[in-house]
Amino acid sequence: MSESVTFPLPAREALEKFPTVFQNHVDSTGLLGAAWAPGRVNLIGEHTDYNDGFVLPIAVDRVATFAGRARSDGTVRLWSTHFQQYAQFSLAGLPETFVQQHHTLPTWARYVLSVTAELVKTGVTLVGFDAVVSGDVPLGGGMSSSAALEVATAQACALFSEGQFTIGYQEATLTPMQVAALCQHAGHLASGVRWASSIRPHPVWDVQEQLYYWTAVHCPIVTCHLLHQSLLCSPLILVCAVNS
Repeated sequence: MSESVTFPLPAREALEKFPTVFQNHVDSTGLLGAAWAPGRVNLIGEHTDYNDGFVLPIAVDRVATFAGRARSDGTVRLWSTHFQQYAQFSLAGLPETFVQQHHTLPTWARYVLSVTAELVKTGVTLVGFDAVVSGDVPLGGGMSSSAALEVATAQACALFSEGQFTIGYQEATLTPMQVAALCQHAGHLASGVRWASSIRPHPVWDVQEQLYYWTAVHCPIVTCHLLHQSLLCSPLILVCAVNS
């Protein structure tokens, strides 16, 4: 994320925890940094997506975050503050080694592996990293915690690549919509869920809102059967989302 953006609390806490969790980080290079992506709720979207209707998701002030630094090799080492658990995999051989490594990882880390494997398929250059994985998006709370983790992974990979690939619009390696589609497919691989007929078990707008969160203050209304979005921008609209 941009240095001009204020780090959310989970990112700041993860940054503080990193030196304790990764005391032996002799293979680390570069500066300590953080990347994150928010959860989301729907103003419109429950059961309208797989009926080819409209969805209107909005980002919330809860995030999934990575805090760490790049490594000098192709190893990715992670520590989850939620699960109090380490996980490790190698970028070497991806995506061919995906299935083999997938079975050795805890469920949460499979989402990280899946996104990195999908990024490798696009031809971008990835760098290994050590990172504390944290956040305050409720798990299983209907706020797309897995999608937030996937998009945060893509942002972290871009951050730790030290400019070897970027996410954005002008002269960027990947656009937000490309990364949204990539993360959607990664979610299917991580969870083992596949498309059935027109049903989207892990819809693209789950990850789309997380990507547009940091580009503008808006709600993207998405036409599902076309995967087309229009941005609804207005500083005069104040939305209060309440979990019933």
